Amino acid sequence: MSSTDILKNVQKKLDNNKTNDIVKKIETLPTTPIKMNLQDNPFMSGDTSDGYVGDELTTKQHMMFQNYLKRNGYKNFGDWWDKKGKKEVNDIYSEIVMDNDISYKDWWDTYLQYNLNTIINKLEFIYA
Repeated sequence: MSSTDILKNVQKKLDNNKTNDIVKKIETLPTTPIKMNLQDNPFMSGDTSDGYVGDELTTKQHMMFQNYLKRNGYKNFGDWWDKKGKKEVNDIYSEIVMDNDISYKDWWDTYLQYNLNTIINKLEFIYA
């Protein structure tokens, strides 16, 4: 055997011993979990007022809504809308109509007066 072979074997033996020592240390680690007061999602803390006013949800609001959907067993927004959202919006609309004595006919007349040109343009584009 040459001296390089002997050195390689010695180095291999030392590496194996180091590996065995590391494995023993890992196996003998304490099994009690360390108690920490960490939130599952750091973006869920605090209020939702970030000073930005817009029609779109902020990232924080979107994450909160996704968390709500997940906690309540909905797959996505469409699933929530079909099972719960549509009914809630209809209930709100019905209450407003009953409380304010608004007739559906008057509401549709007003809607069509303001949006008739847009509706006609969209229909022409669809059938063109």
